[in-house]
Amino acid sequence: LDTDFEGTAQLILANLTVDPLKILLPQIGKKLEDNGILIISGIIDDRYDEILPYITEHWHIIEERVAGPWHTFALKKI
Repeated sequence: LDTDFEGTAQLILANLTVDPLKILLPQIGKKLEDNGILIISGIIDDRYDEILPYITEHWHIIEERVAGPWHTFALKKI
C-alpha cells in the first residue's frame, strides 16, 4: 500500500497470496471508502481455510469465484 496516498478509493484490487493478505487486509480497509469494494485474488485452495477467518472478521463477501485452485473475492467492509 502506498503510504503517501492520503485519500480513500471506491475500488481496490489486490492479487496477493495469503501471507501478505493477512498483514494488509486491515490497512486496505482504511484506504477503502465505506461503501467501496475490495477485490482480492491469489488465494489457493490449500490456504483457503486459513485466510477465510481474516476475511469474514471485517468483510462481507459479495461474490466468490473459483478458477481451478484459485479463489477471487469481491468484498465490502462490515
